[in-house]
Amino acid sequence: LQAAGVLVGIHCCAGQTSFQAMCQAAPHILSFDAYQDLETLCADPYARTFINEGGLVAFGLVPTSSDLSRFDPTTLFTRWLLACTDMGDVSQLAAHTLITATCGLGLLSLAQAESTFHSAQHIAALVKKVALNTR
Repeated sequence: LQAAGVLVGIHCCAGQTSFQAMCQAAPHILSFDAYQDLETLCADPYARTFINEGGLVAFGLVPTSSDLSRFDPTTLFTRWLLACTDMGDVSQLAAHTLITATCGLGLLSLAQAESTFHSAQHIAALVKKVALNTR
């Protein structure tokens, strides 16, 4: 697929994440449950190399919960920002960031899934501001 010009991604669920194995697969996109493993990614040397070499990261930061009212998108963004600060140029990382839901989205009702997407969109807009901050 990569030879045909297709962006290839790999996903790993929470608690199962081996960034070394994911990076060795040489995808374009790493997708993972950032709600559970955000700080793990930020401390992982393989993930850092992947990002520094231009890889994209899909941060599954929005929990797939039936009640998102207890999760504030701005608080989730702040957590992302603080965790990523130690990785170097946050604006560069932000430019290579996708914000997604965690695993389990297919188990939600349509209304719950829409709420999850709205939260992800809100966080992504904040991340985009960080990415554009130095351009």
